[in-house]
Formats: sequence, structure tokens, C-alpha cells
Amino acid sequence: MKAELEKKIELIHKELQEQIDNGVFEWCSGTNQQLDLVNMEVHEFTRQISKWDFNDTDNAIWYYTQLTTLEQVMNMLEEE
Repeated sequence: MKAELEKKIELIHKELQEQIDNGVFEWCSGTNQQLDLVNMEVHEFTRQISKWDFNDTDNAIWYYTQLTTLEQVMNMLEEE
């Protein structure tokens, strides 16, 4: 189980780094503002995001992400 979770984290880490490297997080068209989350590593990206002030929409996304992530972990545990 631990190895499977580590593999999943590694995959997400790799995908996020590709998104960062491709400039996906340079600009947010939804809010029309510059994010400037480029030319950095994933750990720098997550550290920068953790300093943001979040709005109600961001908070909804946070809850969605938390619930779906934990549900995925529970499903993985049940499959063991």
C-alpha cells in the first residue's frame, strides 16, 4: 500500500512539474491575473501556494480535493 501511494505521489509530482515547466501557471485566465508560478520546482510551487489568501471558490476546491483524495486512499486500503 505504501509503495502504491508513493508511486501515485511521484506521478502527480512529475505531472505538476511538467505543468510548471510548460508555463501553465504563469497566468490565470479565470481571474485575469498573473500567477508567476514558473521556473521553479514542485516544492517551491507548493510553498508559494501555501502563502496565498484563499477565497470561497478556492476553499470549495480545497474541500473537494481533500475528500476525493481521502476517498481514493480508502479505496486503495479496501483493495488490499
